[in-house]
Amino acid sequence: MSIGKPAEYCKHCAHRVVQSIPDGDTVTRRHCKNCGHIEYDTPIATVSTLLIAQKKILFIRRDIPPYAGKWAPPGGYPEKGESMREAAIRELQEETGLEIDQDKLIPFFLSSISPMNQYYISFRAHLSDPIKPTCGAEVRDAAWFDRDEFPADEYWLPALTSILSDVYDCIDSDYYPLHVADVTEDHFESNAFEIGVRK
Repeated sequence: MSIGKPAEYCKHCAHRVVQSIPDGDTVTRRHCKNCGHIEYDTPIATVSTLLIAQKKILFIRRDIPPYAGKWAPPGGYPEKGESMREAAIRELQEETGLEIDQDKLIPFFLSSISPMNQYYISFRAHLSDPIKPTCGAEVRDAAWFDRDEFPADEYWLPALTSILSDVYDCIDSDYYPLHVADVTEDHFESNAFEIGVRK
């Protein structure tokens, strides 16, 4: 079985998995007709941290696919048993060598990215001064950028570039409401979308 290919057999009873509409459902899903197990293709959660100091944000340049060579906030997938904040702290430490306390993490962006079947939970944390990062194994470079310095044309997901302007607006105003975004296929094509603000 290749990586990323769905399993052909049920992980519970080892019978062949089929793709059809399960009894009592309305959506085509992979499921086992023998034991009834259903594989739900539900969105995957990811976490990231926007570390802010002196009107600059810490970004990493990825060194592995996907998006190798692109800039992004430190982040990734939670491990089994981790809370969202624990995952964000771990990813920050693994990718930049920086450690911060969990109580410094503040929810900032909640994004549903439908084309990627993912939810993004982004925290912010503030330092008084930028600290020199140490690149982890999956990171090519890491740097602090203010609004004018940030290489927006090298951002990992062009559809989300407009968010960065909002982030820098928050930094300039020192006002950080919770932002909510729903990114659809249309947004991917236009590279722009509106962000709701929860005050």
